[in-house]
Amino acid sequence: MAYEDMYKFQEYFRLRPPEWRHAVYAFRIMQSFSGSKMKPWEIFPELYNVYHDDRKKESPLDSLKNSSLGSFMKKAKGGDKVNVFGN
Repeated sequence: MAYEDMYKFQEYFRLRPPEWRHAVYAFRIMQSFSGSKMKPWEIFPELYNVYHDDRKKESPLDSLKNSSLGSFMKKAKGGDKVNVFGN
């Protein structure tokens, strides 16, 4: 197995531990009977990564804004020709 594939499997299981759905179901059943306002990860610590994804949430539009093409687009005004090559 390639290192990249192994790393992706590790990352997946860190974010979604085995049988995490059973823990969510058990929590919801316990919550419905007791009326508790506790968070799921307070009862089942393995659910913390399921509800709190630490990866940066960046949309494709954000990456476009930070690129060189985005800076050229910001400089173009009123339908003017975009000066890409300095002409």
